[in-house]
Amino acid sequence: MAPIAGAILLIAVLLCGCTVPGRAGPQTPDLTALDVGVFGTESVPQPPDTDERYGRVLEAARLAEAVAVPGDIDAALRYGDAATLPTPRDLVGILAKTVAPTLQAHRLVTAFSTGGMDDAVHNRPTLGQTRALRLSVLEFPDDDSARAAAQDIDSVDFTISADNVSVPLSKYADAHAHWRPSVPTLAATLAHGPFVVTMYIMYPTTDINAMTALATAAFGIELPMLDRFTPTPSDSLTTLPLDRDAMLRRMLPADPGLWPYPSSVLIDNNQVAGWGGFRHTSGIIYGPNGIDQVVRPDQREPGKRSATRPDAMAGIDTRFLVRYPNAVDARSFLERRRKAAASTDDPIPGPAHVPDAVCGRIREFGDPDYDRALKFNCFVLDGRYVANVYGGTEQLVVQRAAAQYALLVRNR
Repeated sequence: MAPIAGAILLIAVLLCGCTVPGRAGPQTPDLTALDVGVFGTESVPQPPDTDERYGRVLEAARLAEAVAVPGDIDAALRYGDAATLPTPRDLVGILAKTVAPTLQAHRLVTAFSTGGMDDAVHNRPTLGQTRALRLSVLEFPDDDSARAAAQDIDSVDFTISADNVSVPLSKYADAHAHWRPSVPTLAATLAHGPFVVTMYIMYPTTDINAMTALATAAFGIELPMLDRFTPTPSDSLTTLPLDRDAMLRRMLPADPGLWPYPSSVLIDNNQVAGWGGFRHTSGIIYGPNGIDQVVRPDQREPGKRSATRPDAMAGIDTRFLVRYPNAVDARSFLERRRKAAASTDDPIPGPAHVPDAVCGRIREFGDPDYDRALKFNCFVLDGRYVANVYGGTEQLVVQRAAAQYALLVRNR
């Protein structure tokens, strides 16, 4: 998800500047003049109910707002990925495979995991070379379940390797931490109310003091964030809204006429111990902190937020819709980022009758499969919202952009 999402927020969007003479406010465009091809311009009706399995994904997206960004714990850990983990099976690779049954037994509600490292080149940390932190927060129905799960997570690791040695964290006496003295890694797990915070640290050398210091810093930032978060009761997951803030209805659906239900899918089994494979999410909405998790703005100064930070982002398949607090922030972001598109895209004309669209042919996406299906892209803005669309041909992407613009206008 991170490479695709990162590209989205690096491309500029334009704000509509057209007005009616003598009146403040945007004109109402004539949508009948748009060439939308086979694509619809009406929102898909939202289903009335949320299945519990969808509620677990939605709750994980909510939980992202209470999970620390690794770069805020250690400014060097700016590169990585994050994912919703709604089931015990999804945590395999991040936690030991043999932990899944105990998570099931303790009634895991959902989880969110984020990873940060100091390696800007590779997708995964390298043992003995990379400084990295994988931070995962697991949500349980109650405090007792969380405490039992934390103990079991630690105990399972000791059954896997007899070389594990317990490590005390002086500031967090209830934490379970261990390492193997000959391996530059540290695992630490702590129950905090109905949550379990578990982390896996990799370091270039077997410097236990440095690793315990990083674990202590991580707990120090993470625990107060959880104190400010109110989890959804496990018997109320079906009440979570499918379309918080009406974001998804503003987007082109992946399948015509079908609602984009939330999903989290493993798309890469390349597992580094404690790190896991890439996961792709769709049909969900993130708030500001979640955006910082799934879209790493590497251009920002370490530990700082962009002045034009979006306050919400929705995703369907490989496309995203972002919402800014106001038009001024969007304009500022545009002016800084539109120049970046010149180094990645060959510009093409945008759709006729769409006032603010930036379209181009992507010169090099990095994956041949994506190059074929996502060869062209457009970014369309209306008011505070900017959406992106992809296509394998210029005509296809321009028609999608026109249809996407119509959806934004209809949902003003």
